[in-house]
Amino acid sequence: MDSLYDGKSATERGTLFQLRNMFAKRSVTRVVLESFNYVSEFLKFVTEGYVITFALDELGLTSLDDEAEMTLEDLNAAAVAIVNKIWCPITLNDDDTATDDKWYFCRQG
Repeated sequence: MDSLYDGKSATERGTLFQLRNMFAKRSVTRVVLESFNYVSEFLKFVTEGYVITFALDELGLTSLDDEAEMTLEDLNAAAVAIVNKIWCPITLNDDDTATDDKWYFCRQG
């Protein structure tokens, strides 16, 4: 929350603090231990909203009421595109030279 939820970003569209104010989620605070359930629900709410927005964009729809005719392959391609937009692929390093890399997850022994 320290890096993603900043009161200074209240006027910046799409930031967590701006969305918190826009949707009147006043119980959400930067101190997660004090409002864990509220923060957890808010992050789920924001994530679902962004996924839906990406889906509308990917499918070329302008509202939730629009209907699209598509095949299962089209739907799978849209799902892959959405996942790639949201969760960028991470390259894992398995060699000894990568131990200082901050994104180094594991080392094959």
